[in-house]
Amino acid sequence: MCGVAGIFSLTGKPIKDAQDRITRMTRLLDHRGPDHWGVTVTGDGLLALGNTRLAIVDPEARPDLPLVSETFGESVDSYPTLTHLALDTVAAL
Repeated sequence: MCGVAGIFSLTGKPIKDAQDRITRMTRLLDHRGPDHWGVTVTGDGLLALGNTRLAIVDPEARPDLPLVSETFGESVDSYPTLTHLALDTVAAL
C-alpha cells in the first residue's frame, strides 16, 4: 500500500502555504507507506503532490517521491492537460 495526497487550485491562484499543507497531509498517510515519503509543489504554486511508499517488492530502493508519471506525453508538472481533464470530469458529474 502507498498513499497519495494532492491539492489543486481551481481558482488559478497559488495555494496558500502549499509546501506546509501538502507535507502535513502526506505525513498523515505514514500508515499507508511508512518506508519513504516525499512532496512537490509546482513553481507557480497551483499544484501540490505528496506520496508515501510501502517497500514490499524492493525494500532497498528509495526512489524520489512523489513519483512523476509521463501522463499524456508530459510530466505531471505540466498540469494544464490534467486541469482540463479534472474540470471536464467535475462538469460531467
